[in-house]
Amino acid sequence: MKQSYKIILVSYIMMLLLLQPGTIFIYNILQLFKQQDSSSLQLAALSIWYSFSFFTTLLISLYALRDELQHDRIKGISWIKMFLWSIVGVFLALVAQSIAIRIELLFGIEAGSDNTETILSLIEKAPILFFVTAFIGPILEEIVFRKIVFAILIHKYNVYISAFISSLIFSLAHLEFEHILLYLAVGLVFSYLYYKTKRIVVPIFSHILMNTSVIVLSLI
Repeated sequence: MKQSYKIILVSYIMMLLLLQPGTIFIYNILQLFKQQDSSSLQLAALSIWYSFSFFTTLLISLYALRDELQHDRIKGISWIKMFLWSIVGVFLALVAQSIAIRIELLFGIEAGSDNTETILSLIEKAPILFFVTAFIGPILEEIVFRKIVFAILIHKYNVYISAFISSLIFSLAHLEFEHILLYLAVGLVFSYLYYKTKRIVVPIFSHILMNTSVIVLSLI
């Protein structure tokens, strides 16, 4: 595995592991200076730490991939084709989601995500989390699960097995095991986009557009 990939994976895992401890740490610091109720301080601490940790991890990841991304930009498809594929990717992801939801309903799994509801509730109270959820999160997830995990697997297995395993890991990482099929379907679409275009920017754009549309439409 490339050294840059190791750096990104370690940074991403550390970010996830430190989300709760970091929020508690910031909360304790705010208590020393702010005379607010506990719930307001908790929300402020969560907003500060999540924004800081996600943004820092993104900067580390982009810096580690700087040479590789430059190479992809030179050798890859044009920006027009990337844009078109990104739009197509959104529709493919929405169709995949719809099919997955129908299958889940057949097994008695109710539609709707607790994670999504929680995130939407937090965004309403702390709008800065919109940028974390709609932009930074998708970029990091595509770098980790498509640019790194999928790319590593495809050197050992065929594209179908690689896409399935990387998408399954992507699904499990969301910790909503009742909706594992839903995340798996979306992951497969993004894997296809990356494999087809060889540009990680394409699934990133699709992921951002999908998250943004879901959040905006839900809030409206």
